[in-house]
Amino acid sequence: MFVAMNKKTYKYVIAEVPRDMASSLAARVCLGMFNMFCTYHVIKYFPLVYISIVANIAPLLIALFSYLIYRERLTSLDMIVLLLSFIGVSVLITGSV
Repeated sequence: MFVAMNKKTYKYVIAEVPRDMASSLAARVCLGMFNMFCTYHVIKYFPLVYISIVANIAPLLIALFSYLIYRERLTSLDMIVLLLSFIGVSVLITGSV
């Protein structure tokens, strides 16, 4: 359920989530919680530089997974930008070309 505050009466209004979106919303919440869990535990074992680099890969992974799972269309410019960002992150991680 989604809870929002009504501006006129300042009462809570409860709106139900449509059934077709409930499973994807639940999966998104579970994966977000898993991501936070992994991030907090990884900080113990890796330097913060690597953690920030991997965390900044998230937009690249989102674009890649949206193409693979949801069949989103990627233009040639999108593919070039994804390739260049992946190369840039790999150079940052390895330290050399």
